Amino acid sequence: LKQAFGRAVAFMFAWATFWIIRPGNIGAMALTFAIYFDQLLSVKSIPWPGLLPDQTRHLAYAVLAVVLLSVTNLIGLRQGKWVQNVLTVTKILGLLSIVALAFSAPSTAGTGVASSALSTTASTLTASGWLLAMVFIMFSFGGWNDLAFVANEIRSPERNLFRALICGSIIVTAIYLIVNIAFVVAIGFSAVASSDAVATDVVTAALGSESLMGRKATQIIAGLICISCLGAINGIIITSPRIYYAAGRDFELIRGLGRWDARSNQPWQATVTQAAVTIGLFSLCFQYENPFDVIVVVSAPFFWTFLGLTGLSLIVLRMKQDKDSHRTTEMGSFRVPFFPIPPIILAIACFSMSWSSIRYVIQQGFWKAAGVVIVFMIIGICLGLILKPTVDEMARIED
Repeated sequence: LKQAFGRAVAFMFAWATFWIIRPGNIGAMALTFAIYFDQLLSVKSIPWPGLLPDQTRHLAYAVLAVVLLSVTNLIGLRQGKWVQNVLTVTKILGLLSIVALAFSAPSTAGTGVASSALSTTASTLTASGWLLAMVFIMFSFGGWNDLAFVANEIRSPERNLFRALICGSIIVTAIYLIVNIAFVVAIGFSAVASSDAVATDVVTAALGSESLMGRKATQIIAGLICISCLGAINGIIITSPRIYYAAGRDFELIRGLGRWDARSNQPWQATVTQAAVTIGLFSLCFQYENPFDVIVVVSAPFFWTFLGLTGLSLIVLRMKQDKDSHRTTEMGSFRVPFFPIPPIILAIACFSMSWSSIRYVIQQGFWKAAGVVIVFMIIGICLGLILKPTVDEMARIED
């Protein structure tokens, strides 16, 4: 973004990522973790949590998840990496076990669900509704691009980065489709649409809520979903500080975020402050009845806008490359099939979802949360226009 559109846009991206985008992503996953962790504890059998309102318990569990994973990553990148690997394998096995259970005991409500779902939505489907649905659907795919943030720490990135991105995207898409089909087969389209904890509802429908096996299986599945959410949160915590580290090298105001701890191989100031900002943002969103929706749609316009600009930056950089032989040798080994069609399609899709998110925020009246993030973004725009480069950046520019 800096090379294509200038320092101001680059700073605004780092600023929005720090205050809005990443805290929004972590907060949404932490909320999902809290809902399933609440089920895992079975508060009816444990007196003291049951005395607290649902929102208070969920907020406490979400804060606990963010704090514990941040501390784990502060211990060191190696520990954070192993935690991430274990959580990833466990959540995939857990999701596949839910799929197996769903298909082994299909519900009569799931019979003919494809045709009924299509007939139900065909009469009410609108372009704006479809785009809004895509905002939440694409949120579930979030993280596919995070690997690029640690590209400098990957062996042979020219080969391995491309392979990892392609394989990861295919695996996530396949799992997403299989799991959702299994949910619908197990409890039916309407039940899936209205459920707050669909995974445990599937287990309950298959094994019953009264039997010992049903209760234990429900708790096990809730635990696996908790692990899945923790894996997503941990991945964001690992990758996000790399953005702040790079921005800290370029801008004196946030230079502290760019300090790298050689012992833990982590920018610990960035990790700590990110945790604090995240807790503040989702605490604000917990004031609404549907905090998950609020967190996702309030942060979505910023994420999709900058991702769309990133797609367009490829076109700008290729144009600059044609005028600069040095850039040709630097970037010439990376090819884009059917260029410039892919980045244009990406940009159109991103800007469409940004508009859909903004429209939904206005319709639902999430003014308090929206007002806070807008104020922070206005501050970021002003700072991006007036901040001077650091000595390190000036040296790189001269080189």
